[in-house]
Amino acid sequence: MLNYNNNRQSKAIMVLFLAVFVDLLEFGIIIPLLPFWALNLGATPFIYGVLTSLYSFMSFALAPVWGRFSDKYGRRPVILAGLIGTVVGLLLLVLAASVFTDSLILIFFSRIVGGFFTAATLPTSQAYISDMTTGKDRARGFGLLGAAFGLGFATGPAIGGILTEIGGYLLPSVFATLIALINLFAAIKYLPESLTDETRRQYQNRKLILSEDGRNSIKSILINNPLISLSIFLFALISFAFSKMQTTLALLGEIRFGLNESLTGAVFFVVGLIVVITQGGLIRPLTGRFSDSALFTFGLFFLTIGFLGLSTVRSLTEMIIWIIPLSVGSSISNPTLGAFLSKRTPSKSSGTILGLNQGIGSLMRVIGPLIGTALFEINEAFPYYLGAVVLCAGFVLAFNIWFKSKKEIRYSPCINCGLQLREGTAACSQCGISKSNK
Repeated sequence: MLNYNNNRQSKAIMVLFLAVFVDLLEFGIIIPLLPFWALNLGATPFIYGVLTSLYSFMSFALAPVWGRFSDKYGRRPVILAGLIGTVVGLLLLVLAASVFTDSLILIFFSRIVGGFFTAATLPTSQAYISDMTTGKDRARGFGLLGAAFGLGFATGPAIGGILTEIGGYLLPSVFATLIALINLFAAIKYLPESLTDETRRQYQNRKLILSEDGRNSIKSILINNPLISLSIFLFALISFAFSKMQTTLALLGEIRFGLNESLTGAVFFVVGLIVVITQGGLIRPLTGRFSDSALFTFGLFFLTIGFLGLSTVRSLTEMIIWIIPLSVGSSISNPTLGAFLSKRTPSKSSGTILGLNQGIGSLMRVIGPLIGTALFEINEAFPYYLGAVVLCAGFVLAFNIWFKSKKEIRYSPCINCGLQLREGTAACSQCGISKSNK
């Protein structure tokens, strides 16, 4: 359990955990249906890639905007807006499954609406965690958020696959819509605001100070904090590679060994289960022993191994075997990279920077499916070869970030007068106290 300052904080995080879990549950229900649904309506693999990219494009375009709104007006209204939009997008999917059953365009429109509003949920949830936690608790908070993500993603595809077998595409669409509505009403009632009125007034009056010399642009933050820029670039590489896998995995399985909706749900269930185990149980002891940068470097290694292995699969068993290191790598690298970035971001701009990070990740998830499905139509293994190359480059970059972060000059306040001292300083130059507060 995280070490929050008071009971209110602990309850708020748990409500956020449930909100993210349910949001990803309904999202996961749809995952195993879309590729087969689109192909049944006459789409090619590349057209399905376009469908996936449109959802991510809306997230790319809107995530930084939602992040700024959350900084100015609070996390709660932005999260609620995202949940409302999710319901609307799913209702359109219900119409596509029940009334306009031959309409691929309506499915496209549903994903556009969903992407538009879902862009508000995840980056704002990350900013919410940053508001409520500090230090190593932040990595654990991101791990808890990732566990909610993984738990919803684990159970959602399995439920979606089973419901499709029972009632076609309509039943899982209706079920996802119902739980999205329940999630919205629960968040309205139980999710408190994490920003204080004073902080919101600072944004509204444009009196935000991002650094001591008053520079307040995102550009100045990125230039003056190269580790922030490198972290965002690394997240972009991971998002690019991972999005190609997510888009083509079901298609790969269908060609190689006859994968269907229910088996796709089983594969994604394994992915989510590993994420839950890793982020829910292993992140806390790992972050207590290793630095964030060491952990996401370690995660990149496993991601690369997983991609290489998936290019060779010829059976469901082989796919599950190779999906394990990929899932472990992802569930270690994502929360620790997010925590690493948030710790180096000025606290009053966390929503903007984390929104920018998610937006760039979403841009990669626009490009990734398009390139991945185009390569897939040439050879089904090509998206995984390219993903392994990109992740090898990411591993080198992660190692560089790890090395640079170890060489950073760190400061901590003197326990007597508060003067910022270099770590390892024997005595405070101002008051003479011999130990600083580590």
